[in-house]
Amino acid sequence: MRRLYGSLLFSCACILSSSSICRADDAGDVETRIKALEKTVSDQQQEIDHQKRILEDQRQLLQSINGAGSKSVTGTDLKSIRGLGTGNGSQPNGTAPANQSSDEQRKAADAEPAKPVGQGPKTERPEVTVISEQGGVLTPPGHLILEPSVEYLHDTSNNLTFRGIELQDTVLIGVIEASNASRDLVSPALTARYGITAGWDVDVKVPYVYRHDRLTFLIPQAGQPDAQRQTNLTGSNLGDIELSTHYQITERPPYLIGNLRFKSTTGEGPFDIKRDSQGVDEELATGSGFYSLEPSMTLLYPTDPAVLFATLSYQWNIGQQINKSIGAVKVGHVDPGDDIGVTVGMGFSVNDDFSFSLGFKYDYIFGTTTEVTSQNQTRHEKSDSLHLGQLLFGMAYRVTPKLNVNLDLQIGVTDDTPDMQATIRVPIDFDIF
Repeated sequence: MRRLYGSLLFSCACILSSSSICRADDAGDVETRIKALEKTVSDQQQEIDHQKRILEDQRQLLQSINGAGSKSVTGTDLKSIRGLGTGNGSQPNGTAPANQSSDEQRKAADAEPAKPVGQGPKTERPEVTVISEQGGVLTPPGHLILEPSVEYLHDTSNNLTFRGIELQDTVLIGVIEASNASRDLVSPALTARYGITAGWDVDVKVPYVYRHDRLTFLIPQAGQPDAQRQTNLTGSNLGDIELSTHYQITERPPYLIGNLRFKSTTGEGPFDIKRDSQGVDEELATGSGFYSLEPSMTLLYPTDPAVLFATLSYQWNIGQQINKSIGAVKVGHVDPGDDIGVTVGMGFSVNDDFSFSLGFKYDYIFGTTTEVTSQNQTRHEKSDSLHLGQLLFGMAYRVTPKLNVNLDLQIGVTDDTPDMQATIRVPIDFDIF
């Protein structure tokens, strides 16, 4: 019996000991779980704080674009008005890879200032390209852009001229002469553009001009076949070199950009070409023959995903004393008509690499006043004013971050305007400084 009672007492002691050990283990597990939950909650709170910082950065960016925030928009922000992402397969700015821990993400965010999500690197050129020579995003400071281009222009005109006496509306005594002119121009050029500051750049354009005109005259003759005469004229030489500068006036939308362009007389003007004894042209001019100065103002208004633009310009063509005899006529002072121009349109971004532009351009050119002396009599003749209206269409494709290909088309919609003008430009960006 003693042995039985001893066994029972020993068994009870073992059971009580095991219970206490199990309770101790359960208490340790609960404490470990609580600590794990506290760490998880802390990590999640850090992640929430990180996301709040990203959202605040995006809010400030939107306020700067809309002009409602306190942050000013610099020339660099104008260049990055449309976000492009990273463009190289890396994570967007302000985010981290999924395999990073919360602590690593927080440390990375604190070490590097957060940038707006969707804004590409500064080496990108995320601009909505507007039509050539209508103003646009300025060249970044320290960057040199070389832009080879080729321009093609085609124009045709038909004229019916009556030389004689008109007795009545249906009775003509004299000669009716019909003429048809077909004009083609090809002008390769090289433009160099350099950014001095974030809101100021300069450029120079050196063109070469090749022209070909085919003139056909048809003279009706009574009782005989119509007489036809055809004349071909060509001209090729250096064109008029142009110097331009552009300055960004405002730092918030709408952006105002002031432009100033000076055109030289390096090309052969209409009074420099060869003529026969009767004063008839034997070749074609490759320049205007007159200096000109053109101030203009460009307005850019971004409204994602488009950019609205408008340009108002005034071209002052400077008159000069010619003092040359053309046939039996001596030409004295010539004052070319000035030009008032208005352009409106929009540039639209299709994706990160392709954009296109639509617009309309109108120019009013005043008549040219020419001093003419013949038979010891001097008179001043003034030509008619010209109305030039053109529909504009442009396309821009970014091949690489440093290389673009642009195509500009201009379609004439008035009688005085060339039928079609096409220009291919290939801007190449070089980071000098």
